[in-house]
Amino acid sequence: MMDKNEAESVIKDTIEYANAEIKRNKKKNRKILITTIVVAILIIALLGSSLISYVTFDVANPFSAAIGFFQITILDKDYVKISESPKVVLAQPNIDILTDYMESRGFTVIDQMGAMLIYSNGDKTEMILFSTNRYCSKWIWQ
Repeated sequence: MMDKNEAESVIKDTIEYANAEIKRNKKKNRKILITTIVVAILIIALLGSSLISYVTFDVANPFSAAIGFFQITILDKDYVKISESPKVVLAQPNIDILTDYMESRGFTVIDQMGAMLIYSNGDKTEMILFSTNRYCSKWIWQ
């Protein structure tokens, strides 16, 4: 049988142990909550950037669109292909670059319907939707 001091000591030790466990669990729960919030923010940012990339450049991959835009605006390249299917090219905001590009492939303009340019090389016809803004132009093959 325990005396009163031993019982108090056991109770005190049990309470200290329980308090230490509660603190550890609070820290663990806080880490889990922070990790969950960070992951949720990253997922929302990735989905948001994909949506913006798709709406702006017609490309769901925000990284290829961002790299292409960087190459056009900062590195001053004439044009950069950012997607294969559908073929999407970002270029300097000048239609002459598209004309030169298509002529280098053996194509000539045969018709224009608004922003749609139709090129042909005799065997093959390609329809390209051309749009431009202050920073770049976008060529989308149809």
